[in-house]
Amino acid sequence: MIIATAGELKIRPYFLVKYASNAPLQYDLNLNMLISDIIWVGASYRSSDAITAILEYQVNKKLRVGYSYDYTLSEIRSYSSGSHEIVIGYDFGFNVLKMKTPRYF
Repeated sequence: MIIATAGELKIRPYFLVKYASNAPLQYDLNLNMLISDIIWVGASYRSSDAITAILEYQVNKKLRVGYSYDYTLSEIRSYSSGSHEIVIGYDFGFNVLKMKTPRYF
């Protein structure tokens, strides 16, 4: 859900809290910006674990390709310099019949 727009710039922040038994509570803070409905630029922070930079390109209404880099903040950073990720997203966009406030009486 996009919550703010300013001309050709749309901003989408989101927050995620994760809990699993026998593990510490973890949260993610994310901020993505959509520029001219084509380019996504974003950043993410996972509590005491990683910082991520994200770049995506909206090829058309259904296809999106991108790249992200995860920089590790935890103790594993002495063994890892981070990770790279290639993203391919496809929206199948099934045409579903939508009704506005159906009335049965």
